[in-house]
Amino acid sequence: MLKPGGALIIDHYRWKLRNFLPPPVGVGGNAYRHYFLRLPKDRQFAAVKRVFDFWFPLIWRFRKSRIFQTLVARLNPIVNYYPHFGLRDRDMYYEWMLLDTHDAMTDVYKHRRTPSSVQSTLQTLGATNIIVSTGGNGVEAYCEKPAARTATS
Repeated sequence: MLKPGGALIIDHYRWKLRNFLPPPVGVGGNAYRHYFLRLPKDRQFAAVKRVFDFWFPLIWRFRKSRIFQTLVARLNPIVNYYPHFGLRDRDMYYEWMLLDTHDAMTDVYKHRRTPSSVQSTLQTLGATNIIVSTGGNGVEAYCEKPAARTATS
């Protein structure tokens, strides 16, 4: 739903092979995600928090080690922001990472797309001035809805 002449900006999850492979080649988050999504909604946050509280101290302790972070990311579901956001302290990282991990693990509408599939969908919808690139959550896109045509008599 976009008015004629309006602009649309999206940031969509990107399709990557590693998201569908099991650890240690792929990422650990998908196995956790399948587990969390099978729980009743009222138990999901507590379950995510228990897993998060298990992994977070280890992740935080070795937060400056790229090698460790790369290896441990294959085994855990935590969305790790360190040091990208420059947050104030450990507590702030804990809170942000916990909430985003919960969102990532319990979002039932997570569909992954390639840049070309996003481009194709926008073209099919009649968008103009389409710009698609990778970044953010994966695929970023900008497009416009053509301005309404005026009837000529």
